[in-house]
Amino acid sequence: LQQCLRELTATSYKGHVSLHGYDKSAISTCIARFCLDGPVRDALSPDLDANAHIRRVDSLTTDPWASAHLILMNPPFISRDYLAPEEIASVNAVLGDDLAKGRVDMAMAFIWKAVQSVLPGGVVATVLPTGLLESQGGRAWRDAIAQVCDVLLVGRFEGYKYFTTSIIETGFAVFRKRVATNAQAPRPDVSLIISQEGKEDAAVRFLRLRQQGIDRQVDGVDL
Repeated sequence: LQQCLRELTATSYKGHVSLHGYDKSAISTCIARFCLDGPVRDALSPDLDANAHIRRVDSLTTDPWASAHLILMNPPFISRDYLAPEEIASVNAVLGDDLAKGRVDMAMAFIWKAVQSVLPGGVVATVLPTGLLESQGGRAWRDAIAQVCDVLLVGRFEGYKYFTTSIIETGFAVFRKRVATNAQAPRPDVSLIISQEGKEDAAVRFLRLRQQGIDRQVDGVDL
């Protein structure tokens, strides 16, 4: 949320910016409010009105989320085998019978809820377990996303060192919700970036340089 506000002010965005954050942790919500207070105050100007709303809630069971043009997520990576009964019920309620098949992961429910909540033309960017990109159990979920969204970017961080507490290989994806669900409409190219273990930050910098029109090869990073 903080970086979003920085990016908007750096590009001289004019208008209204409303930042919304959800977390079950009292500490996380307190830190988020504290960290956003200064940037929101500094961003205020005659041309830009910014405010922040941080709520301590279980976002998976909270309806509705704020309608958003951009949703950024780092959802929990928890497979069905390790979910409590009430968590399984929450995941099933979000995904429904058609998508809650096989060994679903809690991240699937968060991402699907984001896809449903983002406005047409809006973007969802999320970290996810790379297994969701290729597992048979995630196929119906991937197909459902592809019905309503264009996939813009998929990333894979090989190895397990980027998030030191994770035992699951990490990836990320960026989707843009289509304004019209015309199956015949042309789809944008999909970028796939793969970084070797230890090259994750270099991969992120590589993407940022390309956004600035700088095409530079980086060892250990493939696009």
